[in-house]
Amino acid sequence: MTTSMLKDSLESLQRFRQGLYERLGARRDACLNLLDSLCTNTQARSVVELSLNPAFERDYTSLYAAIEAFTPAPSARGQSPSTGIAALVSEQLPEPSPARPFWLLGVDTTPNPRPFAATLADRAVVYQPNPAPGNKPIAVGHRYSVVAALPQRARAAPPWVVPLQAQRVASDTTATAVAAAQMGALLADPAQPYGAALSVQVADSDYSHAAYLHTLSAFSNHVVIARSAGNRVYSRPPPQTPSAHGHPTWYGEAFRLADPETWGNPTQSAEWLDQTASGRAIRLTLERWSDLLMRGHRDSPMHNHPFDVVRCRVFDAQTGRARFQRPLWLIVMGQRRAELSLQQIQQAYRQRFDLEHFFRFSKHHLLLDRFQTPDLTHEEHW
Repeated sequence: MTTSMLKDSLESLQRFRQGLYERLGARRDACLNLLDSLCTNTQARSVVELSLNPAFERDYTSLYAAIEAFTPAPSARGQSPSTGIAALVSEQLPEPSPARPFWLLGVDTTPNPRPFAATLADRAVVYQPNPAPGNKPIAVGHRYSVVAALPQRARAAPPWVVPLQAQRVASDTTATAVAAAQMGALLADPAQPYGAALSVQVADSDYSHAAYLHTLSAFSNHVVIARSAGNRVYSRPPPQTPSAHGHPTWYGEAFRLADPETWGNPTQSAEWLDQTASGRAIRLTLERWSDLLMRGHRDSPMHNHPFDVVRCRVFDAQTGRARFQRPLWLIVMGQRRAELSLQQIQQAYRQRFDLEHFFRFSKHHLLLDRFQTPDLTHEEHW
């Protein structure tokens, strides 16, 4: 790195820190110290141990006071506090490239087990992987919905994500309802680039249902790529024969993912060679069926929101055997979905798993689930 490049990087970092400092609100000095301590943490195993970090210039009581008083200040453009910080972070992201001409976002939930916090409000049963054979993968605690940007990276580069929003999933709602509100706020914010340009969201099968997809269908520049269960039944468009009597026909012949007889010929297919992370050669085969429909509900009708279905299969390049017993089915929904090639769809969804690496890293190194408090608001601040 040359001297001029180093100077530009330092100036950019100073501008970012100043913008962050202006948005931190109450006890901003202690909050910035706490962030510096997290960024340089190598030994702390609990939040209070961060006060021993040389970057934290105060005593441990200031650490708790900073978390308790954390109330981000609204930005100058009048956004909500969390959106103001997210917009500042989004400004640091590299612009989409010609190879991937869209912003890529990911959404998922992560558990925060609190089994011994008997007085903590709104605890519920949450999913928690358990390595003990025969034990149910559950715990008592909270869940948090995280929306993150997934910057473009080289295949061999380590995974990394940029978290934009995190919100607790209350026990009287669902993770998809919270995620829909988060994504809606992000896409509707004029201070952020995701709503005005083409943006793509990748998500697991929990987000492939009508209640979630209907909310995001209002954004014309947004495309959702979500995994679909292999037993789902969709429909083809109805025949163009208007009837003068009765309810109009909304759905045509069934398209059953488990029944190849109902598929017909794909509208698009592609095949190319790739390799696994270990270097083993594989062959990817993708097929696409366009303009299918799913049945919605009274409050989320889906007959006017067509989507594409993509079947992904992986074969060993040498033996030709399938590496997985079942194919991967993806739903691609959005008004601009035709602009995405099959290769872009597959590569975008593959990057969704970077979120799993982020959750593991943030819990092991950023102490995401290590703050022990009986106060629900303080936990959410952390």
